[in-house]
Amino acid sequence: MTLPSAVASLVFVRDSDETNAVLFADQTGLPADALDALRAVVPLAAQSLGFTKEVCVKAISLPPRVAGPNGPQIASIFGLGNRESSVFSEYNRMLGRLPKQVVPIADDGLGNLFVVSKQNGQVYFWDHECPDEEASEAAFTLIASSADDFLSRFVPAPSINSEELKRGVRSVRLDFLN
Repeated sequence: MTLPSAVASLVFVRDSDETNAVLFADQTGLPADALDALRAVVPLAAQSLGFTKEVCVKAISLPPRVAGPNGPQIASIFGLGNRESSVFSEYNRMLGRLPKQVVPIADDGLGNLFVVSKQNGQVYFWDHECPDEEASEAAFTLIASSADDFLSRFVPAPSINSEELKRGVRSVRLDFLN
């Protein structure tokens, strides 16, 4: 599996360290097919992967609190070693907050995570500010049927036309005294 070509050119490796290229992600219970999909795009020595421009995930289901038709943004794909921002470190950091049957593999940069189910290999978006509690079923939205499917759903975020922004709200008046 590779990333879609429109997104592959936007990827950069965060802090690569060949001396620390040891696989730890397999110690989280991450399903083998999900691990294989990540290994195909994330160098083992990488702390994580980032993007030079905004990238979204065209989700199977749009999470309730995500605006826009392109789905949630993705800020980084976690590395496979045991360093900061790795699958292993994020899994351990989130123990007690996330159900044990999911493994974090990426984030949106706002505290929300993309997680893989250990039971069925499906990828979910986890909303850490879900009104029904962060560990509730409502906090999880199905994004992709597998890690391969997840990676294939990456699309560059549409650019914002500044002319459209100029036609928006011209002024706002806040009146707190009435």
